[in-house]
Amino acid sequence: MQKINLSTQEKTTWGVSIAALILLGLLSIAVQRAATREEVREPEDPYRAQVAKVDPVVYHSQRAYAYEAGGAYSIAAAEYRELLDKSPEDKDLHSHLASVYYKMGEMDKTMEEIKEVIRIDPNNWAQREVLADISYERGDYDGAIAEYEEALRSNPENSLGHSKLGRVYYLRGMYTLAEEQFNKSLEVFSGITEARLGLGLCALARGDIAGAVKQREALEKMKSPFALQLGEALAAREKPPGKAAR
Repeated sequence: MQKINLSTQEKTTWGVSIAALILLGLLSIAVQRAATREEVREPEDPYRAQVAKVDPVVYHSQRAYAYEAGGAYSIAAAEYRELLDKSPEDKDLHSHLASVYYKMGEMDKTMEEIKEVIRIDPNNWAQREVLADISYERGDYDGAIAEYEEALRSNPENSLGHSKLGRVYYLRGMYTLAEEQFNKSLEVFSGITEARLGLGLCALARGDIAGAVKQREALEKMKSPFALQLGEALAAREKPPGKAAR
């Protein structure tokens, strides 16, 4: 085989050419890999992308509602907080965030958001009632009484609100006040069975068996399950002391 003698210039030219070919090959591989990644990537939703650019409030609102409906409460809460950063005085956003926190079991945060709603809208009796309900569930009877009373000042025709306040008074042993609330509840709506149960329990606590029986009979006519509850309380009260149950 004949040996090929190359000049220094020719060797340099060959070296540069070979290096260029290698670089072109590497660049081609990189382009192919990038194209592959683009193929597996989900296509961008042009509507969502446009909304994100021109109306972030709509974008975050839709995401928040969707995540809340899907049970992804932590992400929904983050979306509502994002919206509140832009609109801190929006009571509806605070209300939505309170609802999400409640579903998450975050009662302290729930109450904070409800208090923000009430700060913005002091006459929002419905949110006050929710705040009272949470206080009641947590055993804070004084807090519950204060919020129920305030809610009823804004909406005195709230039959269930009167009944709830009567329930807390009953648990505190304040039977006269409890009976007043139960009777107000029935004045607004005679069919509210919780109030009749409350009156029966108050009568029983006072030793008024006849009064408790009267409320039990009324509940039986209404086919309310509370009739059984009140009947059991009456039976326990009427059982002779010291007699063992069979």
